[in-house]
This record gives sequence, C-alpha cells and structure tokens, in this order.
Amino acid sequence: NKTAFKGGLDGAGYKISNLKITGTADYIGLFGYCDGATLKNIQLKNANISSSTYKYIGGLVGYATGTTSQTILRCSVEGKITGSGDYIGGLCGCVKNVAIQECYTNINITASTSDSLNVGGLVGYHQGKIQNCFSMGNVQGNTRVGGILGNYGGYSSGSIVNSYSVAKVTGKSY
Repeated sequence: NKTAFKGGLDGAGYKISNLKITGTADYIGLFGYCDGATLKNIQLKNANISSSTYKYIGGLVGYATGTTSQTILRCSVEGKITGSGDYIGGLCGCVKNVAIQECYTNINITASTSDSLNVGGLVGYHQGKIQNCFSMGNVQGNTRVGGILGNYGGYSSGSIVNSYSVAKVTGKSY
C-alpha cells in the first residue's frame, strides 16, 4: 500500500517481538511507506518478513522519503527477511533524503532470484545520510549487495559516517 505515514513515532525503547509480515505487494515493512515521517527508538526482535517478486522491503520501512530534516533514529531490527524483488534492506528497503542515525540490524536477508538488486544489511538503496550505524548477520542477493547498503543513489548529496558492517555478504555482481 502506498498510502504514506507522515507523522512521527517514538517507540520509547519498547520492543516489538515476533513481527511476521508476508507481503503481497510493494512497500513492505512495519511501515510500508513513509513520507516526511520521523521514527525513533523502535526495536523489532525476531522479525520474519517475506515477499516474492515485489520491491521496497525492509524490517522497519519499505520506502522512506522526506527532507534532510527527517530522521530514523536509534531503531533496530533483528530477524530475517526473505524476498525475490528489488530494494531489500534490514532496516529500510529504499531511503531518499532521510537521515539514519544510531541504528543497527542483526539480520539474515535472502534475496533469492537472479534479478534481485539493491540488497543491503541496513538499507537496500540509499540517498541521504547514514551516521553511527552498524549491521550484522548474513546478506545474500544478486546484484548491488552490501553489508550496510546495496546501492548508493548518488543523485543527491549523501554520506556514510562512523558506520560499519560485520555481515557476511554474498552476491554475484557489484
């Protein structure tokens, strides 16, 4: 569903455990699509998200867009994501003009088709700022696969600062 969440949510450090989502369309995550939303202190434990042949899949957000003042702050996702589409990330599938700060993932991602692209332990496709973040787990995809991100868009200014990944990454190209 591409109806955007535009507000803010402070999870206050509470945990959401055993979230299970089986996607049947694009924009899959706790929040499928966010436009200008600010999300902070949200923790997902033992998440299990799956989708086939769809795009924009993330544990927290499938697709996030906004202005540079919008943030995803101190959020985490632990669990697994299985998909065969594009733009798959442990935290967010696709991010444009949103700052991601002090977030982490401990995620096992399996993007299973020969054409899955932009698969990342933290973010699948990114335009914006990532700061003080890390990822762990396993990330498996086809093209443009990475521990932190699958692909940097490069169409707007962006950066990755003080961030790292110790995820095992498997891909065929890029």
